[in-house]
Amino acid sequence: MNVSAFNANDPYELLIAQIIQIERQPQFALQGKRSEQTIFKAVLSDFDSTLSALDASLGRLTDVLANPFGALTANVPEGAGFGVVASDSAAPGPHTLQVERLATADSRLSQQFAQDGSTLRSFFDTNGAQTFTVEVASPTEEDPDARVGIEVTVDPSGDTDAEILDEISTAIDEAMDVAADEGTIQRGDMVSASIVNETSDTARLSLRSGDTGFGNRLSFTDSASGLLGLLQVNSDGIVGDPVITTTPATAASFTGDAIDAPVSVGLLGGDLEIEVNGVATTVSFGSGSYTAEDIATTLSDELGADVDVEVVDGALQFTTAATGSSASLQITGGSLADDFGLDIMASPVNGTDETTSTQTEGTGGQVTAIGTSETDSALNSRFQLDGLTLYRSTNEITDAVEGITLSLNATGDLTTFNVGSDGESIVKEVEGFIKNYNDVLSFIKQRSNVDPEAGTRGNFAGDATIAGLRFGMRNDSLIAVDSQVAGAPTVLADLGIELNDDGTLKLADKDKLVAAAQADADGVQSFFSADDGLATRLQARLDTFLDTGGILDSRTDAIEARIDRFDTQIERWDDRLALREDQLRTQYAYLQEAIATFQSQQSSLVSFYL
Repeated sequence: MNVSAFNANDPYELLIAQIIQIERQPQFALQGKRSEQTIFKAVLSDFDSTLSALDASLGRLTDVLANPFGALTANVPEGAGFGVVASDSAAPGPHTLQVERLATADSRLSQQFAQDGSTLRSFFDTNGAQTFTVEVASPTEEDPDARVGIEVTVDPSGDTDAEILDEISTAIDEAMDVAADEGTIQRGDMVSASIVNETSDTARLSLRSGDTGFGNRLSFTDSASGLLGLLQVNSDGIVGDPVITTTPATAASFTGDAIDAPVSVGLLGGDLEIEVNGVATTVSFGSGSYTAEDIATTLSDELGADVDVEVVDGALQFTTAATGSSASLQITGGSLADDFGLDIMASPVNGTDETTSTQTEGTGGQVTAIGTSETDSALNSRFQLDGLTLYRSTNEITDAVEGITLSLNATGDLTTFNVGSDGESIVKEVEGFIKNYNDVLSFIKQRSNVDPEAGTRGNFAGDATIAGLRFGMRNDSLIAVDSQVAGAPTVLADLGIELNDDGTLKLADKDKLVAAAQADADGVQSFFSADDGLATRLQARLDTFLDTGGILDSRTDAIEARIDRFDTQIERWDDRLALREDQLRTQYAYLQEAIATFQSQQSSLVSFYL
């Protein structure tokens, strides 16, 4: 008997399918129960996320070190020519500031040479190769005033003054690169050398210090035959009128060491921390193998248009789109800095500003008066702060007033700025807490709803534990913080926060909150973070749900166990119904065969009597 010969259109097959469908009803019921548990698991997961968001807000409110209610900000009038950042250690109050001079790098110019002249060729033909020393600032933690002399040897092969000036410039740059590679100086300390062409037939050698200020001034030890004296770059004179010399602004750029590619990144991945124009970015690399080109592409995608990343001779080369001293590059860390050949870029590399000066025809020397001290050097910034005249080697001032950083951008008039509570950040922090608090209550309410008409019942309906959390949170918000000292806020209303009829919170008076923080930041902080503080009480309540092995973990484990049992039962029903289907098909096959036999016998009898 060929049972498999039956087809789907056979009436017996249709009957078998109907019977199996009827007998599958218990399995459908199990699948429905499994679906309910899966939905409930998702609800618990969403509830976990909602509670965790509130817990994170509470963590910030109880973090005494973060001191969210003691945050300060500086209000600076628009167009003041300077910026101010205040930390928590600053003292509130007004200050006056006038920027009188910005710090600048030490720039030197050689005398003017005719491009096709032979003065330098004659000098070297007479005196041979020359070795001179350029001394640069190279501060260390142990010695912030450290200076290092870098020897430069020049033995040019060019014939014209322009060619030889270019060879001198190259020799200086190469000597600086070697010193940086050997760790004698940092790359940010390097002197940059270039050629300036005031006209189409003249040329000068230009030198520029790596950083601004008197402390970063250049000094020289001339060669035995006086090459620097001939060039006049070591002259004490100030380059004067009437010719205008301009050194174009440059981008910040550096090239790392050649990469031993491909670079293999482990299972945990790695990252590279880079600061471009003062903005820090962390670029993450997943597990895998990376060529130099792969690394450059990933960095370019993450850093965007602000910096160009290329591969040059197997090494990564970075160049900012911006030019001038505000353009900067620095590798600040990351587990992959060494693998990518970038660990030598730990010091900032800055671009240079356009330098314009008037100078006496043909002479060389100092572009800006170096002076003899911090106070008389035109390389230093000079500013009036609260009636005092201060001098610094940089335009980023961190040590003038405790807790205040000044960024000098342009000279200008005397301006008043005020340091006070950062009301905006305080309001933002409290509003974030209120939103997350209300989200929890709304979540519970929505999923505890019972609608008899629609026949729906929320997952938390009748759940005493969840209802207890809701009522407990409301109770916590009503109870006063008794540990507060006299005059400090004890209830939410003291901070301009109201409790709505449904238990949710509302920041009804932002000004009252900010005023309370300005008057007593510690008192506002302790209202939340004290042992009986609001945030402390709420955190303790949430911990019973969020801790490992807590209520949510236990409920999720129980749901997963039920889902596993339903899966097992559903699978058994599949096996049982498959056997039942085969049994029915065999029975109908026998029946069909019997009917066929009967019909054959009936035909024989009919033909016999005919």
